[in-house]
Amino acid sequence: MKPLRYVRFVVAERSPQTGHRLGLFNGIDNVRGHFSAEQDARYQSIYDWFAKNLPAPTRFTRSKYPRAADVALSWFKDDAEEFISGMREIAAILASHGVDTEMLKTERPGYIVYEDEHQVVATPFADTPT
Repeated sequence: MKPLRYVRFVVAERSPQTGHRLGLFNGIDNVRGHFSAEQDARYQSIYDWFAKNLPAPTRFTRSKYPRAADVALSWFKDDAEEFISGMREIAAILASHGVDTEMLKTERPGYIVYEDEHQVVATPFADTPT
């Protein structure tokens, strides 16, 4: 049995709070105003599909403290093919506006604080790509 791999799509921009690269849904904000009507409609359709089909994680920190900073990152399981396909479509839209994206891969996403059928949310280890 092959080890489970996890994938995460990022842009170069980093979060000022954590220093980790932003995921595509957060990284898209700076260019969305420049989308064509067709691109905007396509992005909205993809976003709505994700909202309907991907469970919203309930935790983004290992801490039990109610005001703890959200430092965990979301990763897709490598068999979440429909979701990965959707992220590739968003990456293509971003590329058409000169925004570079990268698909990170790892077998060690970090300390898992949330998991469902399609994804994990994990506080990264020191050697986890972020």
